[in-house]
Amino acid sequence: MRSAFLALVLVAAPVAGAAPARPNVLLVTVDTLRADHCSFNGYAVRTTPNLERLARRGTVFAATYSASSWTPPAMASLFTSLPPHAHGVVNGTVRHHRLVEQDRLAPELRTLAEAFAAAGYATAGVSTNIHLSPQTGFAQGFERFERRYWAPAEEATEAALELARQLGRDRPLFLWVHYMDPHDPYRARSPWIDRFAAGLRVADWAGRPLTELRGDPRLRRDESERRALVALYDSEIAAVDAAVGELVRGLGAAGDWVIAFTADHGESLLERGMMGHGNGLYEQEVRIPLLLLIPGTATVRRVDRPVSLLDVGPTLLEAAGVGVPAASAGRSLLPLARGEKPAAVPVVMEIARRRLVAHAVRDGEFKLYVSSSPVRFTSLFDLRTDPEETRSVLAEHAATAARLRAVWAAWMKRWPARKAEKVRGRMEEGDFERLRSLGYLD
Repeated sequence: MRSAFLALVLVAAPVAGAAPARPNVLLVTVDTLRADHCSFNGYAVRTTPNLERLARRGTVFAATYSASSWTPPAMASLFTSLPPHAHGVVNGTVRHHRLVEQDRLAPELRTLAEAFAAAGYATAGVSTNIHLSPQTGFAQGFERFERRYWAPAEEATEAALELARQLGRDRPLFLWVHYMDPHDPYRARSPWIDRFAAGLRVADWAGRPLTELRGDPRLRRDESERRALVALYDSEIAAVDAAVGELVRGLGAAGDWVIAFTADHGESLLERGMMGHGNGLYEQEVRIPLLLLIPGTATVRRVDRPVSLLDVGPTLLEAAGVGVPAASAGRSLLPLARGEKPAAVPVVMEIARRRLVAHAVRDGEFKLYVSSSPVRFTSLFDLRTDPEETRSVLAEHAATAARLRAVWAAWMKRWPARKAEKVRGRMEEGDFERLRSLGYLD
């Protein structure tokens, strides 16, 4: 199941027709996108030239964290600005590219799309991830919702532009597009793969699911083979970047749209011997890109303070002049983008997936990581001196660890847990043939 979430948010000038009272808003999310593989965020490989151009007019939030390390809880948190345990979408299973079972986003929880709809916006969404479906509650608040599961970025862009043409003329528009491409299986995307994989063999790894890749010892034995896998992943990111560039141009958003760009979660590429996501809460799987543009406003070009995916919704609502719900665990990032210095707030992450239960708290340079299952441990990392999280400094900084434990306890008290209804999946009409046409089924 392809899952990472890169999000681009744009608050725009009006399209042709009567000028809306509020700006248009575009939210683009990309599945399985690591912050450190985006060149606009400092990656040495030129994976995101289109986003680099946007970033010259915006603010890069260099230490952004997802609420979790896989799609359903992370995206539910983006849409509700609630932590995973508070919205209850913490479990889900996709097998053979079919949704088997998942926690459903509760109808009584107000989503970002519903907030925009209540303010008079036309709302439309394009989902390429079967976890994010009408069945599972992710279509709440969308007037139009296109299901393009596992479709390539070019197709998602085409669908989004068509929805914008249909809905964005007489009312302000909130448009969400979710791109899937960086999720496994990693495919060789041209023309970028020729540049990224120069001198490397990618044929053995292209298009293979993680279930196969994890069992192949060559990836752990030979660094050049791992680099070939990374080149495939990077080529998928570049394909999304090109599609986002087309989307921005097609919407006429190059000048005066507000833009935010982030992801649902990251991806392990053999760090700690792990591959994929949903394995835990280490940096590779929870640190995500975020880019915010607010045309006409003086902005700070880079913010290093840790922020959360929970903050994206309140930021978009404030940028559009729509009220932020009181029941929001996130806060607007516009003050930081304007160069103000609000009080720092710890960032909290969690995962409760079958038998994998853990939480983490990032505050300043320290990150507390507590695992409850399947292995119980507590680690404290100093990310300033140890960005790869290789050595716990729990013994040296016991007081800091105790303070961050108290942050987690207060977080749980402030946001009580919710038990979600489970829905059983079924292949929706046309999806089987779509999967076959895209090469996912034999």
